[in-house]
Amino acid sequence: MIKSKKIILEVISQGWPSFIELIGLISGSIGILQMKSNLLSFLFLSIILISVVVVGFRFYKIWESINLNAYPTKESINHFMYRWLKDNGQSVVLSRDMSWASEKKITEMLKEKAKKNELTLILSFQNNLSKELEKLGAVIIEYGYLDFIPETRFTIVDYGSLRSKVAIGQKDEMEIHRINKYSQSDIPVYYLVNDLIKLVQGIEKNRMGKIEKN
Repeated sequence: MIKSKKIILEVISQGWPSFIELIGLISGSIGILQMKSNLLSFLFLSIILISVVVVGFRFYKIWESINLNAYPTKESINHFMYRWLKDNGQSVVLSRDMSWASEKKITEMLKEKAKKNELTLILSFQNNLSKELEKLGAVIIEYGYLDFIPETRFTIVDYGSLRSKVAIGQKDEMEIHRINKYSQSDIPVYYLVNDLIKLVQGIEKNRMGKIEKN
């Protein structure tokens, strides 16, 4: 409810100038509408009607732009993650605690990907689900020991292929969770994510090497 109010207030804030222009047009037309000329009255009523439609359309476009790529509920985020991972191959997920994977259908889908060795999870710390997925074949990388909390979360699918693409999620200034999708043609966003994965993998390999030596 709070997020809906914030969206409505943002729409009003951005569309306010158009609304003021409409009020000014109506106020300026009152004198003309009081004239006895039917033709002038008809013309100005037509102009006002068209203006109302235009302003309404502007408000709609503002509303549409604010809701673009918005996933304001846990259910909408879970549904996106399910479809994004299920319909694609080799996947790398950077998440904090995998809270989006609590639904049974998502858990089962992740297990299937783990069995196919198509799943890499980069998590703050392991949990019961990630441990189970690791046993099934998933690669698990922890970053919590780095005392690092990422501002964004991302999931890259078809990793290592020409079809590879990434979805990046984060909250905006209205605290609405948004997910933006990028392909390899989206420079530099896609390649920054790709470099981050390689960096994390390198750090993990170096850490595991030191553990084995000890």
